Amino acid sequence: MNFLYTIDNRFFVQMMVSIGSLIDVTNKQISIFVICDEITDINKRKLNELDSDLVNIILLPSPNLPEKLIADRGSISQFYRIMIGKIFRKINIEKLIYLDADTIINSDIGKLFNTDLGPFIIGGALDPWSIKYRKLLKIDRDSGMLNSGVLLINVRKWKNEKLDNKIKKLIGKRKSFIQGDQGILDEIFNGKFLVINPCFNAISSYFELNINDLKIFRKPHIFYNDELIKSAYNTPVVVHFTGTFMNNRPWYAGSSHPYKNKWLKQYKKIFKEEFEPVVHAKSISFYLYKLLPNKLAISILGFLQNNVRPIWFTLKD
Repeated sequence: MNFLYTIDNRFFVQMMVSIGSLIDVTNKQISIFVICDEITDINKRKLNELDSDLVNIILLPSPNLPEKLIADRGSISQFYRIMIGKIFRKINIEKLIYLDADTIINSDIGKLFNTDLGPFIIGGALDPWSIKYRKLLKIDRDSGMLNSGVLLINVRKWKNEKLDNKIKKLIGKRKSFIQGDQGILDEIFNGKFLVINPCFNAISSYFELNINDLKIFRKPHIFYNDELIKSAYNTPVVVHFTGTFMNNRPWYAGSSHPYKNKWLKQYKKIFKEEFEPVVHAKSISFYLYKLLPNKLAISILGFLQNNVRPIWFTLKD
């Protein structure tokens, strides 16, 4: 099985925890490709310590990106995953699983790797976005939108169809980049991707909000049924600590995420020390949610998320 991570050195700790959890639940030969901008020599040695008879760690150089690419969130390294053809130009593999560094692998991910992509180049989990975000990204009203934190990618088909070139042309036409790399992927594929089970990408909202509140807050147009979301909550294969207004990622002080202790335990196993939580400023949305009655808070936050935020992006563009 093949895996890919793309980060900069600031997210090295999170990636190491994710890789450690992946190794713990996998008893097959795996190759883990890593792109890490500005990786320190100490961290490079730490990464190489994970090499074993079953685990092959391959550190790759960062691909060159179009100059006009500007991240609207996170690091520029997020865009590397859209240059699969360039990254694997001289590496002959059929497919891989891309993983964000802010994930932890809870059980065997082999079932996802062995999934038949059929006619599609990628497979991904649905992200709960409203219709207005489809207008922003110029995709069809009834197209599913993916979360790019966990992707099953047919590398050979990506290269054969010269998808890098198509992405570069799209970038050339864009003035701004909404939702980072994910927005580009959504516009390129326009719903033509294999929808994977949400258990392979259990985002933070599944653990922070009940299903009704999630629907009010995000107003998803194309999304999973309630039973699949409940299943992803109860038995996630990949837990994805996505950033939300709750600031509930396990490395933040005060986190109450149900998989916080698992993350901390994995950190200690990798680094041989206790983790010092990061003090992170709370957002205005967080205080609104905590101070106002639940129904009112979710309604206000949903209005901001699905009406004000798209208008703001439109004005920027």
